[in-house]
Amino acid sequence: MTTEFTRRRFLIASGCTAATFVVDLGRSRAQQACGAQLPLVITVQASGAWDPTFLVDPVADDARFTPFSAAHIKTVGQIRYAPYDVTTGVVQYNVGAAAQDFFVKHGQRMVVWNGVDNATVSHDVGPRVAFTGSTRDGQPTLSGLVAGLQGKDLPLAMFVSGGFASTGGLVPITRGGSLGLLRNLASPNRDQIHPEAVDVVLREATRARDARLMASSSLPRASKAFSKLLGFRSGAIEDRFREIADVLQAASETRAPAGFADAASGMLALMRSGATAAGHLSTSGFDTHDNHDDLNNGHRPALQRLLTGLDYIIDTAAADPTLSARGVFFSVTNASVRRVVNAPFLILKP
Repeated sequence: MTTEFTRRRFLIASGCTAATFVVDLGRSRAQQACGAQLPLVITVQASGAWDPTFLVDPVADDARFTPFSAAHIKTVGQIRYAPYDVTTGVVQYNVGAAAQDFFVKHGQRMVVWNGVDNATVSHDVGPRVAFTGSTRDGQPTLSGLVAGLQGKDLPLAMFVSGGFASTGGLVPITRGGSLGLLRNLASPNRDQIHPEAVDVVLREATRARDARLMASSSLPRASKAFSKLLGFRSGAIEDRFREIADVLQAASETRAPAGFADAASGMLALMRSGATAAGHLSTSGFDTHDNHDDLNNGHRPALQRLLTGLDYIIDTAAADPTLSARGVFFSVTNASVRRVVNAPFLILKP
C-alpha cells in the first residue's frame, strides 16, 4: 500500500522538521501543555518560476538547456549547484561583505526538495499550490498556519510584503512593501522632519476630538461605538504600537541591502519585538519566456538578488540573541506556473 506524498503533506512534514530542530517534538503531553513555542517562520516567494538548472541539481553538458559543463558544477554536502557565470571564469553566487559563496556559507543548514508539481499553468493558482499544497481558495500557507497557532494575541501576527499569502482567516494579515511604509503605519504622524513631540500633540488632539464626539451623542448605541473607538485608540493598544514604531524606527537607522531585504529588516524587527509570529516575502524577476541565462535580464541576476537577500536575513537573525534563541525557519520556492517542473524548494533550518 502506498501513500501519495502531496505538497500539503510535505509542508506539514517540513514544518515539523524545522520545529524538531529548535523544540523537541518528542516531548511529553505535559510539556506540550506548557506552550513551548515553535520557531518563527519566514516563507519567500521567487515570483515567476526560476529555471532550476541555474541553481541546484543543475543540468550540464547540454548547450540546448544550460551554459554549464560538468566541470563548472560545485558540491556542498549532498547539494549540487551551478555557478553564476562562467564567461571569463567560474563565478559563484557570492553574498555578503566578504563575497562568500552562498552555498558554502549556508549549505550545511539547507535542504532541497525537487520534483514539485504545481498542478497548474496559471499565475494565480501556481503560488496558491506552492504555499498551501491545494488549488482551493481559503487554505492557510505554512507561514499563515504558524501565525494562526502562535500569533492570535499579537498585534501584527502575519506580515506580508508581497506575493501570495493566506492565514485561512485564522488571524489578520498586515501588508507592507518596505520598512519605511511599516514605520509610517505604526506611527503615521512621525517622520524624518517632525519631532516626536508633534506626534504627541496630534494624538492628544485626536483624543480630545473623540471625547467631544462621545459626549455629544445621545444615542446609546452611538455612545457605545464611540467608547469602543476611544478604547482602541488609547491605553495598552496605543502604547504597544508606540513600542512597535520605536522598534521600526531603530531598524530603519541600519540600512538593509536593496530589494526584499528592506522589507525583511522590518519583519525581523517586528519578530524581535514579539509583535509578529510569521511572515511572507516576495522577490521578482523570474517571469522570463526566453534567454533565461542572460546575465542582464535572465534568471541568474534574479537568483543573485534572491540569495543576497536571503543571506542578509540569515545573518541578521543569527546575530540577534532574541531571534537566534527562538529560532527562525526559512522556506523558499519559486511558485511556478508550470504544471510539472523540477522546481527546488529550499529549506534553511535554524
